[in-house]
Amino acid sequence: MRKSVISHMFSTNAMKISPYNQPFKYRAGFGPYIYQAQYLFGGENAANEILEIIAKYKDNPIQLIQILSDKINRQYQQNKSYKDTIDYLKQYIQFNVQMKDVDIISGGERRDWFFSLLLAQLFNKPHLTIFKNGNAYINNDCHFLMKQNLTGSRALHITDNLVKAKSFNNAWIPFTKQLGVTITNAISVFDRCNIGHHTLEENKIDHKALFSVNSDLFKEFFENGYIDERQYKLLCAFSLDEQNYRENINQLISAVER
Repeated sequence: MRKSVISHMFSTNAMKISPYNQPFKYRAGFGPYIYQAQYLFGGENAANEILEIIAKYKDNPIQLIQILSDKINRQYQQNKSYKDTIDYLKQYIQFNVQMKDVDIISGGERRDWFFSLLLAQLFNKPHLTIFKNGNAYINNDCHFLMKQNLTGSRALHITDNLVKAKSFNNAWIPFTKQLGVTITNAISVFDRCNIGHHTLEENKIDHKALFSVNSDLFKEFFENGYIDERQYKLLCAFSLDEQNYRENINQLISAVER
């Protein structure tokens, strides 16, 4: 199943690897890959349609949750890349999380919802749909949750990507605490292998990722023919030391061309 999802990463552009000598421009600096977990929903157009729905109905959260649930369920039935990803996530969670100790599955605005809403249904758990303004709704009946409804509940938070865990620090952790909920576990589709781990550890959240974006994943890409050797070496150099990669990119390119 993992190999199938890796295949979908490339077919949907959820993972893009640059030519070894033409790194992508980032907001700050540059690097050899770009990933967008939500594209596993069935590609960029399908994902953008969901993001547009969220923007359109954001001021009517109950209607938004109903529309999203319908769209996501339909996509799960019809789109192989999305179904395979969700099924792999479900299997991964079953092996890595004691679901008997989880009362709620939560997801935060916006990209978490691509994965958290459906997983809550598949595990038969209430879904805590968290908005950036601090409001939260239960997906199965769209009833706004007051603090007393959830005191003592334990949540598994599903997120698309973990980098520095700013959303956890600034929103998901404090918002859930206000409702009496403790996030005990977190699962991400991608883990950037940055400082996010430490942030979650400090908050006693057990985090695991479907795909850690590091040299081990790049080796899988190389061994399965998705990248060539020069791309693989540059990816590993970036993973080892991003600053050195950026400061010495020309020398690194020359080295792999020899």
